[in-house]
Amino acid sequence: MTNKEAKKEFERLRTEYRTDKARYKKELDRMMKEGEKSKDLFIIGAANYYYALISYSDGLRAHVLSYAAKAAALFDKIRDYDMASRSYNLLGIAYVGQENYQLALEAYYTAFGIIRTHKSCKMSQADIRNNIAECYYQMGDYKKSIKITSQCLKEIMEKDPGDYSSIVNLSINLAYCYESIEIYDAAEEVLDSVENIIEKVGQKKTECAFYARRACVAYAHGMLAIGNRYADKTLKIAKTINDTYELHRDFEKIARAQIKAGKLEKADHFADILLSYAKNTGHTVDRIIASRVKAEYYNKLKKTDQALNFYSELSALYEVRLSEEQAMQLEIRKRIEAADKEIKRLLEKIRRDEEIADKEPLTKLLNRNALLRVAGNFVEEAKKKKKKLGGIFIDIDFFKEYNDTYGHPMGDDVIRAVANVCLKLESPSVRFARYGGDEFFGIVLGMSDQELFSLAAKISKAIRTADIPHIKNPN
Repeated sequence: MTNKEAKKEFERLRTEYRTDKARYKKELDRMMKEGEKSKDLFIIGAANYYYALISYSDGLRAHVLSYAAKAAALFDKIRDYDMASRSYNLLGIAYVGQENYQLALEAYYTAFGIIRTHKSCKMSQADIRNNIAECYYQMGDYKKSIKITSQCLKEIMEKDPGDYSSIVNLSINLAYCYESIEIYDAAEEVLDSVENIIEKVGQKKTECAFYARRACVAYAHGMLAIGNRYADKTLKIAKTINDTYELHRDFEKIARAQIKAGKLEKADHFADILLSYAKNTGHTVDRIIASRVKAEYYNKLKKTDQALNFYSELSALYEVRLSEEQAMQLEIRKRIEAADKEIKRLLEKIRRDEEIADKEPLTKLLNRNALLRVAGNFVEEAKKKKKKLGGIFIDIDFFKEYNDTYGHPMGDDVIRAVANVCLKLESPSVRFARYGGDEFFGIVLGMSDQELFSLAAKISKAIRTADIPHIKNPN
């Protein structure tokens, strides 16, 4: 299976079993075993990448991190730049999940660098830059986040004005930034500018996120009536969406603003959505968000018993969450250590495989393909560091006559003898290859003319010292 075929197969499985996670995981297990059996590092890397994706959808942050780290390291090494950029992006998302924004930034910038350098990458630069902006936002650098998000938004509107989804999502993020530094007019202006295209996006969750953001900005700006209007639109759409998790922070803001304003019936609708979701998932964070809103709701109604129940539950949930965070950090540490070991093992295997593939079987010198790659690297370094390049061409005199006289097995011994001399003189800046038949070529980086001449003389002297008999060549 070629890399292209494998990539197609992974995408097919992801599409076909989107609603059947148990079957999808079995298929990923099958692909992983196939990759390990055939020692196909692309398949192993891709399996890790798709394991990371499914772990992300399941909310398993420690798993996402270890799988994404392995995928990124493998694709980086085997030079599949499209999958490497995707894996580093996912690694950044995993670091964000554990609130390690500095490492997330490093991963995102690595993905961004790959995308800028290699046209084979399918990820958009705007998506990565948006993730980078999100990191700066979470780190409290709102001005940096505003700058990056604004640039992305401007570029997309100029280059692809029909990409309504990206334009709306970037506008929502930009409004978040402005709200955070209390520049409400700017936040409203950004959202105003895209309200006429919101229905063209064709995604209910994006539409819901837009109206939720409008409501939050309006409430923060003290415009209760406008906030209520957008909150009503938000609620109407939210009832048609299965997974509202990414919107819960805004739902909580809306509900608490409505409770504060005495709009208790409206607030209760959002509280019910949050509570229902929390009951379905059982996740502690979901339960905390729902309990916070319900506690405030009953407190405002002066229903003391119900309020106390939710406040008590909230206190217990914070304790549970603290324990979960500690356990999660321990689990993440263990998984990172295990991932590091696995990455080292796989990279060592890649190194050995590359070494075997690069070597000409008879002489253990570089083959011609490997020589071209090494020579290319030497040329680049020579340009950068202004070093000299040198070459040594070696040819065994009267080799045909030697083969005719002594036979091919002994001819091979002569070739090996010359190659062994070359191997002993190799270093990181001196590499030899079997160029073909009885011809050898050495490429040298950073030597003076005299040093290069001395190296050639050493080879010649070593061959003479070997004193290989050849009756057809008295010299």
